[in-house]
Amino acid sequence: MYELVVLASYSAGILVLSAITLGLFSELYGKNGNSGFVAAESITLFIATAVSVPFSFFVLKDAIIWEFALVGFLNSAALTYVVSYFRNKDAEAAPAIVEFALANFDKLDKNGDGNYVRGDIYACIESGKFSDADVNMLYRLMYRTESIGHVYDWMIVASYPPPSPAIGLYAVNRKDLAAYKQRMSLRGGGLFH
Repeated sequence: MYELVVLASYSAGILVLSAITLGLFSELYGKNGNSGFVAAESITLFIATAVSVPFSFFVLKDAIIWEFALVGFLNSAALTYVVSYFRNKDAEAAPAIVEFALANFDKLDKNGDGNYVRGDIYACIESGKFSDADVNMLYRLMYRTESIGHVYDWMIVASYPPPSPAIGLYAVNRKDLAAYKQRMSLRGGGLFH
């Protein structure tokens, strides 16, 4: 039983390490497109495996070292695969989302200032003037407001103890949509593409 608890704790630790490593290296190398994501994913797998061997050897002296190294590698590979899968799905969906947003931009821009915000999208959803397929696209668009748009204002959230965090409020314009489509075209790829 003790071995299962140690293995489960170890697996959770490797998943957290892999998530942090993959996030950091994807942010660092992701601007290079497919080759950057391959590098980030490869580094993540290497680090997870490299951490597994010494952990097994020094902490679990009576355990089989390669068994834990394999578990570390497989956990990291599974996480990397899932992240890569959803990143690629997001990249594939971007052109359709941008095309929909541009085609309906005047309906989304409720006050005519050249920007729309989450509230504008929500008003479109609640209006009943869109088909079910369009409402689905509106939800997809709403959940990507932060990744598509730009900060137009800040909101201070009162908290105790201070300091109070500032939260960015996002708006999207046509220029943001064009830039998002270009950024997302670089996000596809990786080891598992």
